[in-house]
Amino acid sequence: MDYENHIKEFSSLAKEYCEWVENKKDKESDVYYLQVLLSKLYCWGIQLPGCEPSDLLYSDDMPSHDYNEITKYFNDFPYQYYSTVFNAEIVPSEEPVVGDIIDDLSDIYKDLKDGLWYLDQGSEIDAVFHWRTSLGSHWARHILGAMHALYCHE
Repeated sequence: MDYENHIKEFSSLAKEYCEWVENKKDKESDVYYLQVLLSKLYCWGIQLPGCEPSDLLYSDDMPSHDYNEITKYFNDFPYQYYSTVFNAEIVPSEEPVVGDIIDDLSDIYKDLKDGLWYLDQGSEIDAVFHWRTSLGSHWARHILGAMHALYCHE
């Protein structure tokens, strides 16, 4: 696999998503666009190469995020809550829980934005390490939940 081009493509998708969040005022009309973008992020994200971080990964310089400010980007989203099962491995299934697509989209934004910060610092390896590890530990559930909710909403 050509990891250099793969990383560039994923970085481009991460930038596209963050710019969409920050700049698009009418998100209600973008449900299909968002389905496509999230599926691309997931597809390219699970293929990011494994790597070891540099010392920058543990820098105190990374900007913090105001979660309330991030969620304001989604004030006009057409809906917020959906039903989901938290652990699909439990059969018969556990009781459904309430998912929150605004929380999903905000957490995806935060994790992608953090990786972009590493890129801006000149550390592609830390960006890749962050995106890959945070995908496995955090934003995969959010992206898959959001994609399912968007699919069901149509």
